[in-house]
Amino acid sequence: MVRINSTLSDKLPVVSGVPQVSILDPLLFSNYINDLPTIGKFCSSACYVDGTKLLLSFCVKDSNSAIAEINSDLIRIRNWCFDNCLLLNPDKTKLMVFGTRQMLSKLPTFKLSLLGKDLVPAESVKDLGVTFDPNLNFDKHIVTTVSSCMSILSQINRISKDLLVTIINALDFSKLLNNK
Repeated sequence: MVRINSTLSDKLPVVSGVPQVSILDPLLFSNYINDLPTIGKFCSSACYVDGTKLLLSFCVKDSNSAIAEINSDLIRIRNWCFDNCLLLNPDKTKLMVFGTRQMLSKLPTFKLSLLGKDLVPAESVKDLGVTFDPNLNFDKHIVTTVSSCMSILSQINRISKDLLVTIINALDFSKLLNNK
């Protein structure tokens, strides 16, 4: 049942899942998806919590076969999710093609498809707090991190010097050192 303020819904049987904020959530979810990384035939995969990345290295001349291979693995993952009662959100799915500017300029149109939605290469993606761009130059990540630090500094610039040093150490340096 669900409670909103003092109103309760009717009771319905639970056929899957675990209670929210259960201590078993991470363990059960990890066990539930432990075979997901083996589903792909062409791509290697990397999983972290409920995010999965497909990775495929290819030469520019092989880009058409790479697109077909990645699309094939996306279909395998889609089918695995359907079979395991998990939902995919194509709006949260990003495509990133890494390479030099020269190499990327030689690529034909690179487009994938997931659940009827076209996936085109993004200008940047954020993963575990780091912003990546196609050339791996990290300019956007650096600008975002510095901007965040400057914002924090401008908010605390009126505090006493001793307290200011403590706050800077706690907020900015931890952000720079941990890169989050």
